[in-house]
Amino acid sequence: MEDFVHLNVHTHYSIYGGLSRVQELVVKAINCGMRGMAITDYGNMFGIKEFHEYVRLMNRIHKDEGLEPFKPIFGCELFVARLKEQRSHLLEDYGFHLTVLAKNLQGYRNLVKIVSNANVDGWYLKPRTDRVDLEKYHEGLIVLSGDLAGEVPFRISDNDEKGTREAIEWYHNLFGDDYYLELQRHEVKDPSIRANRNTIVKQNQVNNVLVRLAKEYGIKLVATNDVFFTNEEDAEKHDYKICVDTQRNYEDNDRFFYTKQEWLKSREEMNEVFHDIPEALSNTVEILDKVEFYNIDHDEVVPPFPIPKECGSKEEYLDKLVYAGAARIYGENPPRQVVNRLGYEMDVIKQNGFSDYLLIIQDIVNHARHEMDMMVGPSRGPVSGSLVAYCLGITTIDPLKYGLLFERFMSPDCNSLPHIGVDIDVDGFESLYDWVVDRFGKDNCARLISFLKFRNLRKDPQKYARALKGINKEWDIMPRFFFISNGPVCNWVPVMKFMRKDDTAVLCTQYEDVCSTGLVEMDFMGLRILSAIKTACKNIKQTHGYSIDIDAIPIDDKKTFELLQQGDTEHVYLFHSKAMQQYLRELHPTTLEHLSALYALSWESRFVSKRKLRHFIARKNGKEKIEYTLPCMESYLNETYCIGVYQEQMMQMSQHIAGFTKAESEELRKALNKRDSFKSHQFEQLFYERGKKNGYNAGDLQTIWTQWYEVFGYNFKKAQAVSYALLAYQSAYLKANYREEYEKAITHVKMKRSDFSL
Repeated sequence: MEDFVHLNVHTHYSIYGGLSRVQELVVKAINCGMRGMAITDYGNMFGIKEFHEYVRLMNRIHKDEGLEPFKPIFGCELFVARLKEQRSHLLEDYGFHLTVLAKNLQGYRNLVKIVSNANVDGWYLKPRTDRVDLEKYHEGLIVLSGDLAGEVPFRISDNDEKGTREAIEWYHNLFGDDYYLELQRHEVKDPSIRANRNTIVKQNQVNNVLVRLAKEYGIKLVATNDVFFTNEEDAEKHDYKICVDTQRNYEDNDRFFYTKQEWLKSREEMNEVFHDIPEALSNTVEILDKVEFYNIDHDEVVPPFPIPKECGSKEEYLDKLVYAGAARIYGENPPRQVVNRLGYEMDVIKQNGFSDYLLIIQDIVNHARHEMDMMVGPSRGPVSGSLVAYCLGITTIDPLKYGLLFERFMSPDCNSLPHIGVDIDVDGFESLYDWVVDRFGKDNCARLISFLKFRNLRKDPQKYARALKGINKEWDIMPRFFFISNGPVCNWVPVMKFMRKDDTAVLCTQYEDVCSTGLVEMDFMGLRILSAIKTACKNIKQTHGYSIDIDAIPIDDKKTFELLQQGDTEHVYLFHSKAMQQYLRELHPTTLEHLSALYALSWESRFVSKRKLRHFIARKNGKEKIEYTLPCMESYLNETYCIGVYQEQMMQMSQHIAGFTKAESEELRKALNKRDSFKSHQFEQLFYERGKKNGYNAGDLQTIWTQWYEVFGYNFKKAQAVSYALLAYQSAYLKANYREEYEKAITHVKMKRSDFSL
């Protein structure tokens, strides 16, 4: 028996045709004893990143078990036209099939270029490439002649000997020993099933010629099975999917049929199919051995920010912007606390090489806020803990006022870009993105693809409908993320063109997960509540003749807190629900900190008990005694009445009690948050050892650690809680003081209940 691996495999990322999920294909190939497998979806590389990540995970397991690694082969079934600029209904312009595999990192990058160009410049009914691009980007690629729709098989079927030889010679001259003639046999042996029985006749005719020409030209043969589903019993499910995709009735006999032989066949099954041409099977392993193990991931590469000529460096320009902002906020002579904090943060930012990143973010945010008259939220996530971000105008939260930690945003030994989330009004997102494209270059920016699944078709009369749940149905773009890169995006990931509703085109990634690909993520989320606040402010201007700056409203407004205490919070962001209204009436909040803690605890109570929330309300109202395990904990837990609400509180206490450094406290947070038992145990021992050295007894230390460990992972980020509490307060302020204008804005923006929560 010859060894064998599959080299022509389509997943459900071949939107119209593929049924299989990437993971189930990999698992079956491994269970069948195969050393590797290729993925070759039609005209795209949608599934390659998922394939890469899952195989890497499986190989970690294999290594632990002493097994050989499974080798992923990244490929694509291309559509090759004469010239991708030409358009006609001739197959030469429609595109012949060609199976292309990347054998090394250079080949992968070249394949990314070919597939990107096909989807951006070559689209005509399908993403088409041509011989020009194949010649330009041929290095590191292995090419198979394709199925019956490939150029060589098609010309053989068409009795075009001259065209057949010209095609073979062109590919052979370009790719040399990396060009193979591809054989397929999809014979339907079961007379009871409805399937395509003509394909095998054509395949046999073509295969006979290919075997003869292979000997004549000295080109090796390779056997493939055109895989579209995982197991033989999935054939009917796949058939039903084709009906859904083509909008045909399942009972129709004149519709398109596959041979139903397109499952991921075992080595034994493939040996039976190609028993007379064993070298075509062994050559699949020869190709596998040609392919290298390589990593397609890359650290983020931030494009250089264009600085004014008068500034000698980006660090100097960042300094200038930061201290100008500090002077604007705190006066020409800021307090020593501000100066010291800015100095520390700037040192960490420069040490980690993040100056360009922060300059880019502040550039986009300030353009949106000041030049485009967009409503920008206070901030989102840990970035609110940065005083530098506050001085740059990225956030509107003073981290010193609310005790927010910079280390929750960026630790001294940070090895990847910190996440910065910005909320904007939904109306301005597309305009802002267009400005970013103009600013950084259309080839250097891209949106993020997303895949829409089949809904639960339980009510459909067909018995296979439910099997399609979760399978990719079509693709769209995410209305939130976009990416910029140092150079064209297609240097890092494959891209494609997306047509927006206004008939303008934007680039989008072909990977849904672009983490660790080299691209820099820009997280600008459109919130309808910000659109409502923006509209309300316009309504106030029209009604009262004066403008209000929502970021400058008093944070202790009496009418606002009266509204909150009464639970009159329908249409108030985050506190819209009946449950939150009841909590507000019980809590009787009087500060933004109360709102922040209430929101954080209500979120936590979705996953664990409401016990902490009930204690918080009781203690705030003096109905429950407050006792600290250690006296030093009061300074960190006083704000939340001796209840651990935020991740930052644990980080600060670990520093005080056990002498953890700021970087160690952040690593502790990560370990607990990820439920990493190994690292958590290491930190637990360190906490006990250092705590004892600092004079604390073992019982108290164990009590504190147990409290942390029980609920950590559900504790909220204080920076995010404060940011969203402020946004909620702003909406409450408008309702309390300008109810008519605010309610009118809510109606105008057409907000739904889901728009009032995260």
